[in-house]
Amino acid sequence: LEEEWRLILANSRPGSRILLRSAGDDLRFLPDWTRQALQFFPALTGPLHPQDRAGTYGSLHFAEVL
Repeated sequence: LEEEWRLILANSRPGSRILLRSAGDDLRFLPDWTRQALQFFPALTGPLHPQDRAGTYGSLHFAEVL
């Protein structure tokens, strides 16, 4: 997972946006350095998650690269 996030961030410019889903309820699965490199917008994704048609994910997250 760390290698994947290193590659994502290495190939993203500040302001790039990321939409991700997780089986977990929160972002604790992400390495600390990853969470520090991103700004998350839970107020946007919180209301959208219950509308997710897949229904298999525990959470939905929208982030912007800092």
